Amino acid sequence: MGVGFRLGAGAGLAGFAMLILLGTIETLGFHTQNELRDVMIQAVRQAQSRYADPQARQSLEYFLTPGGMAFLMIFGFAFMCVLFVILSGIGGAISAAFLRRKLPPH
Repeated sequence: MGVGFRLGAGAGLAGFAMLILLGTIETLGFHTQNELRDVMIQAVRQAQSRYADPQARQSLEYFLTPGGMAFLMIFGFAFMCVLFVILSGIGGAISAAFLRRKLPPH
């Protein structure tokens, strides 16, 4: 099962790298950087509208700055990478457990 987890985790890491590469090519190739930024701003504004506390709204204002958006993207990518690796590793371990070779009886 350990080998299955490592194989699945490696596949998850490779899948994440391909997703990031293709997403980058799409964003730069079709010049959709502004649309991506607008979607992120809209998501932060929606999150602000959910809170009645003005202090919570003010803290979310940081994510509308260039540094805050960079942090949000980097954190999002890191979270997605961990998620891809762990879930793929679990899938590999489960697959290895089910498809394990059965030794002939002695």
